[in-house]
Amino acid sequence: MKIAILRSLTLLLFGTGAVPLLAESWSGILVDAPCLAAAEQNHNVSDSLAVQDVNMDIRLCRPGSRTRVFGIVRPDNDVLVFDSAGNSRCADWIRKTPRKSPYRVMVDGEIRNKRVAIASIALLP
Repeated sequence: MKIAILRSLTLLLFGTGAVPLLAESWSGILVDAPCLAAAEQNHNVSDSLAVQDVNMDIRLCRPGSRTRVFGIVRPDNDVLVFDSAGNSRCADWIRKTPRKSPYRVMVDGEIRNKRVAIASIALLP
């Protein structure tokens, strides 16, 4: 009896692999990830965090039709980069979405190997 309950709980907690149980949602500003990484590296070593203008970096790295690697900058300035499938999905989404600056988005998915596997992306008002 105890073994059957433990198996049921294990299946409930870890699933069968068909449905991601660890899905999360994040909101933030969609960016060109390599551009943002380069912009963050382009500060003097002596610059304090107060001097670095993250908002300027975000504005400079607005994604466009040629962007191939995407990420989102969360409100705490944490950057989440998408996996290859997510990058393809974002590239298609950018082509279909009216041009806007900045793209404030809500992303649903899960983190795999330090990258976000996107289930859905939606524009926030």
